Amino acid sequence: MDRKKLQSIRPYTAHLNAWIASNYQDDLQLLHGEALGHIQAWAKDKTLSIDDYRFLVASQKRDQEKLEQALAASETKNQDLLATQQRSQRQTYLLMIGLVIFSLIVGGVLGMAIATTL
Repeated sequence: MDRKKLQSIRPYTAHLNAWIASNYQDDLQLLHGEALGHIQAWAKDKTLSIDDYRFLVASQKRDQEKLEQALAASETKNQDLLATQQRSQRQTYLLMIGLVIFSLIVGGVLGMAIATTL
């Protein structure tokens, strides 16, 4: 497929051209998520230019990095929640021990008070 015809049907031409114009640096032009998946499916049976392949690979790499960052953030949040839950359980456990000790002391004092009145 010649370059002019490919440019006329390529659904991401504007993004590709802007990315190339930025000397391949403007990550905001890269595709991601569902749009990237659609373009990858579209490109599957096409013979594309080197710039097209570079663009699609860079898009896929950036999309993967974003997913990994989101996963890392989720794992950090889960660890924070687990630590909070463990602190809460520890505090509840200590409170229960305190209540048992307090009850034993009150029971002992009441028992001694009753014993002295008899």
